[in-house]
Amino acid sequence: MIEVNNLTTDKVDEKFLKRLAKKTLKEENKKIALSIALVGQNRIRELNKQYRKKNKVTDVLSFQYD
Repeated sequence: MIEVNNLTTDKVDEKFLKRLAKKTLKEENKKIALSIALVGQNRIRELNKQYRKKNKVTDVLSFQYD
């Protein structure tokens, strides 16, 4: 299952993101559930500070849940 959550006001092509993620997972031979959350700069800074102790904006944060 691939889930896309757009938490911004920007319009996003969710179908494209799902297709891209599905293709990438297939090429990597991964059968996992994937959740993609799109957030703004303030929120990504908060998350980066909370989880990586870095008070700056980043492009990507990834988490693995077992």
